[in-house]
Amino acid sequence: MELQEIASWTVAGGAIGRLMHGAARRLVPSPVPGRHLAPHPLPKVVTAALSAALACRIDGWTQLLAYSWFTAVGVSLAVSDLTVRRLPNALIIPAYPVLLALFSVDAATSHSTTPLLRSAASMMVTLVAFTALYAFATGHLGGGDVKLSGLIGLALGWFSWTAVFTGILLAWLLDAFGVVILRLSRKSQAEGLPLGALLIVASITTVVANS
Repeated sequence: MELQEIASWTVAGGAIGRLMHGAARRLVPSPVPGRHLAPHPLPKVVTAALSAALACRIDGWTQLLAYSWFTAVGVSLAVSDLTVRRLPNALIIPAYPVLLALFSVDAATSHSTTPLLRSAASMMVTLVAFTALYAFATGHLGGGDVKLSGLIGLALGWFSWTAVFTGILLAWLLDAFGVVILRLSRKSQAEGLPLGALLIVASITTVVANS
C-alpha cells in the first residue's frame, strides 16, 4: 500500500476510533462512581496508530477493513474495561456479523473457504472454553469476557490455530504477570487489570504480528 493510502487509512481509523469511543460512552450511562471513560483523544490516537500499522502490513482491502474494524471496536472496549470495568454488548455483538460478512467476501473473492471455516470453528471453540471457565472458575471471568473471547477466536482463526492459541495464551500470561506485580506491591486484586482489556491487547498484538 502506498504512503498516501496509508495516511488516508490512518485518518479514517482515527475518525472511526472517535465514533466508537463516543458510542461506548453512551452505552455505559452509569459508570462506577469516581471513574469515567477516557477523553476522546486517547482512543482516537491509538486507533489511528493501529490502523496505520495494519495498512502497512495488510494488502487486501477486505482483510484490512475487517481487522481495522476489529481493532477500532477492541480499543473502545479496552478503554471501557480499564476505566469502568464494563464490556458493552452493543459493541461486541454487532462485531460478529461484520467480521463474518467481510471474511465471507474475502473467501469468495479468493476462492478459498479454509480460513473462513477455521475462523468459525475457532470462534466456537473459544466460546465453549471460556463458557466452561466462567462456569467453573467463578469470580475471575465476566460474561463480557466470554462474549469477547468468541470475537477474538473469529478474528485470530483467520490466520491459524497457532494465532488463536498465541493470542489467548499471551492474555493469560499478561494476567499472571499483573497478579505477581500486585502481590509484590501488596495491592488488592480488585485494582488489577481486567481480563477483557488484556485479551484485546494480546489479540491486536497477534493480529499485527501475523498480518
